[in-house]
Amino acid sequence: MYYPRLYGILSGPWRRMRNGATWLTRLDRVLVALIAIVYYMTVMWVAAMGDERWLRALIVPAATLVIVSFLRWIINAPRPYETFNVDPLLPDGTLGKSLPSRHVACAVVIAFALGWIKLSWGIEMGAAALLVCYTRLAGGMHFPRDVIAGIALACVCGLIGFYVIP
Repeated sequence: MYYPRLYGILSGPWRRMRNGATWLTRLDRVLVALIAIVYYMTVMWVAAMGDERWLRALIVPAATLVIVSFLRWIINAPRPYETFNVDPLLPDGTLGKSLPSRHVACAVVIAFALGWIKLSWGIEMGAAALLVCYTRLAGGMHFPRDVIAGIALACVCGLIGFYVIP
């Protein structure tokens, strides 16, 4: 029963803040939008520059998204608010499909893609991905195992897709 205590620690500051749930929701949405916009703009820029890396930078994250979505469908793990009596700060009504976290996996593999193009971009995007990990946990949408699984899967896909395959 560690999860309700951990969730209380992570969500506590947001619950004590006036309109904290709204601010956490906005932070989560802004991060997701920022990551997507920066990613798509980077891929388009790389393609416009005639750099052939744009195609792999598009394929590897897309393949990761498909793999994560398939695993979520197969595993169909319950979400924290289905298992414990916790009130999520980022409610979306989704039941199951918690493991692995798709938001986290996509953010991390996008960080790999941008880092493959330019290391400093990947580091910056990695920091944004870590914030997504936090918002998904503090918002009560995922267990720590879901976030860790999303990170691990994205790292495997990113390493193979960008550094192992020539």
